[in-house]
Amino acid sequence: MKLTRAVLSDIKRALCSAGFVCCVLAVFVMCFTNKIGVDPRTMDALTIPAVLSRPELIKQDVHYCAFQVFTAGSPLWVTMFTPVLAAFAYVPLLCDERRSGFGRMLIARQGKTGYAAGHAISAMLTGGITMLAGFLLFGIAVYLLFPSLQSYGAEQASAFLAEQAYRYPPAVSGQMSAGSFAPVLLMKFAEMFLFGAFSALPALFCTAFTQNKYTVLCLPFFAAYVWSQLHARLSAKFARSASEHMTFLRFLDISRTDAMLSAAERNTLQILLLHGGTALLLILGFCILMQRRRDCGA
Repeated sequence: MKLTRAVLSDIKRALCSAGFVCCVLAVFVMCFTNKIGVDPRTMDALTIPAVLSRPELIKQDVHYCAFQVFTAGSPLWVTMFTPVLAAFAYVPLLCDERRSGFGRMLIARQGKTGYAAGHAISAMLTGGITMLAGFLLFGIAVYLLFPSLQSYGAEQASAFLAEQAYRYPPAVSGQMSAGSFAPVLLMKFAEMFLFGAFSALPALFCTAFTQNKYTVLCLPFFAAYVWSQLHARLSAKFARSASEHMTFLRFLDISRTDAMLSAAERNTLQILLLHGGTALLLILGFCILMQRRRDCGA
């Protein structure tokens, strides 16, 4: 009961902060940089603002309907800055709490384990809510700015649904073929929430070593950037002899920083096991390190 009250109090404090509002708006704005198509003349990638400036392209191509724009965009900038955005609303508050020494009183009430576990749960929930809220705002904007699938006519809509059904699991694709988008949207919301929850943990883990909020937020960002660059080089190198390194290439595919955003479409179990196991290690590491501190309030 104490843990539940502590988590609810921490989440309320984080969601009422200016940092949460700024992060939600940042996610919302960055989603508009998603690449959603290709220019048929120049073959250059098109972002949402570029497509909006060409209404004739939207009218001709069913792949620019609101559903497709919302679910199939490539969120490059969002995934790059997620380690900061998912943690910014909560982790700095934890650093301030520990710097002020207020954590000593909380530990006296909750115990060391409850104190560390409460912060881990609160950080994950806040990170997930932050990403989900920004994604929801983006979805509302897309619904208002782009035409619905029905506006393209029955023949184009039917061909589009048949094409999209192959991207999703059988249970979901069956409902899509019947014209129901609710399962896909719920699946996308769940993926974004889990992505945000997982992305908040590296910054939380860093707070076990330092109270400097800038260091805590920057280190996960640089680590994610380095891994994404290394991942791209390794993928390009081993793709030349794919038949000999198929197992390693599968591992690279599920270990992408944004793999959680496609967890329901492919390699679901492997992605959840890898990222879930990593999350568990980060939480256990944070709890163990916090318990071993002599002055747990600092």
